[in-house]
Amino acid sequence: MLALFRTVVAIAFLSQTLAFGLRATSLATASPQDGPISVTYGSVYETGSIKITPYDLGSLPALPAGYAPLDDKAYLIATKAVVGPPHVTHFKTPSINDKEVFDNLRVFHAQPDTFDPDSPMWIDATILPPEEPAPNFAARTVNARSDDLGVFVIGKLIQKNPVKTDVADLVVTCDDSSDPVVSPNNFTYTVKVLNRGPQTATEVGLVDALPHEGVFVSATTNQGSCKEKMGSLYCKLGTIAVGASATIVILVKPGEGSGRFPPEGQTTANGAWAAAKEKDSNADNNRVTETTLLLPDPNLPPSIKIDDPKTGALFVGPANITVNATASDPDGTVAKVELFDNGSLINSAIPSADGRINFTARNVTFGAHSIVAVATDNQGRQNSSNAANIIVNGAALVKILSPTARSLISPGSDLVVVIQASHPSGLINKVEVFANGGLLGEAARSGENEYKLELNKIQRALYSIVAIATDASGVTTTSTPVNVTVTKPPVVTIIKPSEGASFPSLYNINVTAKAIATDGSIMKVDFYSNGVLIGTANNVGTERFMITWRQLPDGVHSLTAVATDELGASSKSEPVKVGVGKQGAKP
Repeated sequence: MLALFRTVVAIAFLSQTLAFGLRATSLATASPQDGPISVTYGSVYETGSIKITPYDLGSLPALPAGYAPLDDKAYLIATKAVVGPPHVTHFKTPSINDKEVFDNLRVFHAQPDTFDPDSPMWIDATILPPEEPAPNFAARTVNARSDDLGVFVIGKLIQKNPVKTDVADLVVTCDDSSDPVVSPNNFTYTVKVLNRGPQTATEVGLVDALPHEGVFVSATTNQGSCKEKMGSLYCKLGTIAVGASATIVILVKPGEGSGRFPPEGQTTANGAWAAAKEKDSNADNNRVTETTLLLPDPNLPPSIKIDDPKTGALFVGPANITVNATASDPDGTVAKVELFDNGSLINSAIPSADGRINFTARNVTFGAHSIVAVATDNQGRQNSSNAANIIVNGAALVKILSPTARSLISPGSDLVVVIQASHPSGLINKVEVFANGGLLGEAARSGENEYKLELNKIQRALYSIVAIATDASGVTTTSTPVNVTVTKPPVVTIIKPSEGASFPSLYNINVTAKAIATDGSIMKVDFYSNGVLIGTANNVGTERFMITWRQLPDGVHSLTAVATDELGASSKSEPVKVGVGKQGAKP
C-alpha cells in the first residue's frame, strides 16, 4: 500500500518557512562519539525519519581562521519530515575534557555564499548565553540554531586570533549610460565600489539585483569576477585599497518579450549592494538604486501560434509529425519561422501569403517532446509560440480503466488504479503510475493485460494520473491522463426568496444562498432561473452569497444555485420556485 501524496524533504542548503505547527524533536541513534545527536524542529507538519551521515570535508571551504574541524569530520543532516524553522541541532562532544577548549567550541553551518550562491560559506550557528539552550560542559553538549538543515561542522579553536578593529567605508554608486532608452537598444549600468578607508577593504563582495524589465547580456569588472544567477549579479571583488575603487559594467537589453512597454515608457530599476570583511562606518552608502525609463520598441512583435498538434497529443513512434502554425506581423512581414524540438532547431520555413506554415518533423524519437515555433519579422524582432507538449509512444497499448475521468473521490479514502496494458510482443517489463508528474509506484500484474496499484488515504487535491508501460526494449508508452478531484463537494441552499414567494412584474429582488465547503473554500456561487444564468457571487470568505436579480420577467421561475470550491468541485441546490406577474403568478 502506498500513500498517494507523500512529501519528502531532504534538506541541504534549503529552507522552507511555514507559519504554524508544533515543536518536536527527532532523534538519531545515540553515540559516544562527537557529533550531532538530535534536532528540535521549529514546526512539524508531517513526521518522518532523520538521517545523519558523514560529509566530505574536501568539498567544503576551510573553516574561519583559527578553527579546525573536530575529529576532522563534517555531518550532513537530512529529514523526510515536513518541517519549518527555526531548528535547534544538538551536538555531543564527549572527547572534550578541558573546559576552556569546550567553551571555545563553535558549530558552523554551511550556507550559500552571499556573493557566490553556487559555493558554500560557514556561518557560526552556535547558541551562546544568554540564549538557550546554552553549552553545557557537564553534559558535553553544544547546540546550533538554523533555519534549515544541511551540513554542520564542530569547530575547535586551534589558534586565537586578535579581534580586528579595521574600518573600511565602502561607497556604492550606479549610473546608467542613457535615460530614456528606446527598446531594443542595449544600455549599461556602471557600478563603482569606492573604499574611503581608513583601512584597506578585504573580501569585498557585491550583489546587483538586475532590472526585471531587462535581459542580462554581460558583465565586466576591472578586478575579481562576477556571475549572473536567477536575475542577480554576484561579484567577488577581492581587496580594495583606500581611495581605490572596483568598477563593474553591466550590459542590459530591454525585455519587452512578446508584449510592449506602455507608450509613456516603463520605469525599471537596478539595485546594488556591497560589503567587506571589515566593519563599515556608514552602512547607508553601501546600497544604491538607479532607475531608467524604457520606451517601447517602435517595431511591434510578430505573432506565432502552433495550431496542431495540441498539447497532450500521443503518437506511436518513430513518427513523422505534421506541425501546423500561423504567423503574422502587425507592422511588417514575417521573414521566417523556425521550429524547435526540446530546444533544438529541426526546421525553418517562410510563411505563405496567409501566414500559414506546415512543417514535417521526421522520425521523431520515443519520449516527451516540447515543440516551439519562433517567428522573426523583417526587422529582426522575434516572438515564440505556445509550446505543444507531446509524447511519442512505443507499440504498447496502455489505458487507465479505473478511476474514470472527472471522478470525485472523498479525501482519506483508498483508491485502486487499474491499468490495461499490452504489447504486440507480449512483453511488458513494468507499468508505473504517476500523478501530477510524481511517481506513485509500480503497478502489480493482476490478470491478463491488467495491472493494479493500491493507494491508501489519498489526500485532498486535483490529480492528473497517467500510466507508463515499459517494454522489453526499454521503450515507454504513456496513457491518456485521467483527471480526478479528491474533495468533498460543497453544500449549498437558497435561503432567500422562500419557496412560493410572489413578486410584481419588473421587480428587483435579492437572491441569497448559503454555501459551505466541508473542505477548502467556496470560490463562487452561480444563480440560475429555469436553467439560465442570472448572476454570480464570489464574495470569498463568507458563507452567504447574494446577487440582485433585476426587472423580473413574468412567469414561474425555478431558482437554483451552484457552488464551486477552489478545486472546481461543485454541487447544486434544491430548486426554489417563485412567481412573477401582475396577477401574482403562483408557482
